[in-house]
Amino acid sequence: MTDLITTKQTMSSREIAQLTGKSHSHVLRDCDNLNANYLKMNMNQIWLVEYNHPIIDNRRDRVFNLTKMQTFDLMTGYNTELRIKVNRRWAELEAEKNKQHNIPKTYSQALMLAARQAEKLELQAKQIQELEPKGKFYDVVTDSKTAIDIGNAAKVLDVGIGRNKLFKKLRDLKILQSNNVPYQEFIDRGYFRIIESKYQKSDGSTHISLKTLVYQRGIDFIMRKITTEYGRLD
Repeated sequence: MTDLITTKQTMSSREIAQLTGKSHSHVLRDCDNLNANYLKMNMNQIWLVEYNHPIIDNRRDRVFNLTKMQTFDLMTGYNTELRIKVNRRWAELEAEKNKQHNIPKTYSQALMLAARQAEKLELQAKQIQELEPKGKFYDVVTDSKTAIDIGNAAKVLDVGIGRNKLFKKLRDLKILQSNNVPYQEFIDRGYFRIIESKYQKSDGSTHISLKTLVYQRGIDFIMRKITTEYGRLD
């Protein structure tokens, strides 16, 4: 099995015309205008292919082949809906290209790929086995409709910090106020719950204590926030 020759990925002006619903002649005109600007800026122009018309004698048909950046330059003047259609098509083309790159081209490459996949599966199985008890506990907590306190939330999250440090991180992230009570917007989102309890001091005065509890949605929200901001907190 021989190695394949890779070429630079392009999108043709005909495909752009089909995706956008424009006349191909209009797309060719836009490409000509873009090339004129490239020429002024001393930049590489769009690759043009000309071929004989299959029916009409003495007529040469033109097709431009645009790189991804050239396509984006061209689409800047088009409306949002058309840009989105072309952008999605580029994503499909790149996904197809990446899939092709992953296909072994020689027998030795196929053997190496099989070995790497077997090693990866073995590692994943080991990680799942190690994390299974922790995962079950997390699922029980996050699937429930009850709320847990910050100390237990720190254990469930398992990001290498305890209750007090988690409080501090949440204050730094402007999720909790200085008194460790969540800002109202995070309560309204259903992430937290506040419990009020009354207690009396030795002088007979009555006071209210506020305790922050975390719902399942709050657990997931905190995990996303602290891993995004800090990474793994060992």
